[in-house]
Amino acid sequence: MRKNMKKKNSNSIFATLMFISIGGIVGLFAGKHLGKMIASTKLTGSFGLDIALFGIATIIVVFSQIIIHELGHMMFGLLTGYKFLSFRVGNITLIRKENGYKLASFSFPGTAGQCIMSPERLDDDMPFLLYNLGGGLFNLFAAAISLLFLNLFPNMHVLLTIFLSETIFFGVFFAIINLFPLNFGISNDGYNIMTMIRNKKSRKYFFMQLKLMEYLTFDKRVRDIPNELIEMPSDSDLNNVMGAANAVLYCGKLMDEQRFDEAKEKIDYLLESDFNIINVHREVIRADRIYLELISENPSMELVKELYDKDLKKMMKALKNNISTPRFNYAVELLYSENIEKAKLAISNFNKIKSKYPYAGEIESEIELLEIAKNKYEKTNLINNH
Repeated sequence: MRKNMKKKNSNSIFATLMFISIGGIVGLFAGKHLGKMIASTKLTGSFGLDIALFGIATIIVVFSQIIIHELGHMMFGLLTGYKFLSFRVGNITLIRKENGYKLASFSFPGTAGQCIMSPERLDDDMPFLLYNLGGGLFNLFAAAISLLFLNLFPNMHVLLTIFLSETIFFGVFFAIINLFPLNFGISNDGYNIMTMIRNKKSRKYFFMQLKLMEYLTFDKRVRDIPNELIEMPSDSDLNNVMGAANAVLYCGKLMDEQRFDEAKEKIDYLLESDFNIINVHREVIRADRIYLELISENPSMELVKELYDKDLKKMMKALKNNISTPRFNYAVELLYSENIEKAKLAISNFNKIKSKYPYAGEIESEIELLEIAKNKYEKTNLINNH
């Protein structure tokens, strides 16, 4: 199940090294400038309090850069014909519904925020460039405006000077790490742009992913999505990140339709490959493969043990706020570990997530999968007790 992973690992290592290098270079310049500013500035007369104020300013700037980045995606998306679906900072999500807007809770590992929009059309001129560029461009714009203000008003209050200086550094940093093509477990905007420029077919998969999100946003289930909007890509298309993501979504559709044998077949094929599947998606389908094995007629506990390794356990912790995670944990605790108390805890966690989760269709699907695991446990116990 774990063979042919060298290519994926080397890509992630390269991207991580590039991320560290970019952060180091920008941090070196920022640290040098801000260090001098801290040393020469007496804000309160207390060094410790001055450092605390700098820290608070940094947190505010970083948070504002996340918002600015997502606003950039939203503005350029609207300008090129996209429809607004949701806007997320951290796990706080503003989502559009049929009857208006609501606040919900959602998060995804590797992302500090996300603005999801839906394109109107798919053709050779489908607008994808500005939507993906928008976030980084807005970060650069914020940095440029801050630089302009610093030069126009050199004698402004020191706290404002600090804020604008940090906005320059973090604006440039956010722009570079998002626009320089990187794939360190999750592809950034620059990597997506590069993929869609090189491969026109990947634009179709990008369109499909956003259209799928439109269905989920308006509380449809994955099984409700028309087949033309979600399909299993060919092997050649699985070698780009967009096609590989659609393969994972297709497996999710099979799961929701309860075509479990087909789902196992497709997931096994993807796991045995070195296709360009991002780390999060690869671990998610491994978790689904374990679930499918556990609910099967004659489950192989050796296979479950092989798949349920430290990488998957780590990812499940990172995905603890995803609605599918407690369903997976419930099945593992009930059908593999046979720990009833932890299975009950998984149900409790599911109910907590459900109360704030933005996608009602996914909740409905996961409830059915939970029930299937419960029925399998009860059936097994009934047989064993006779």
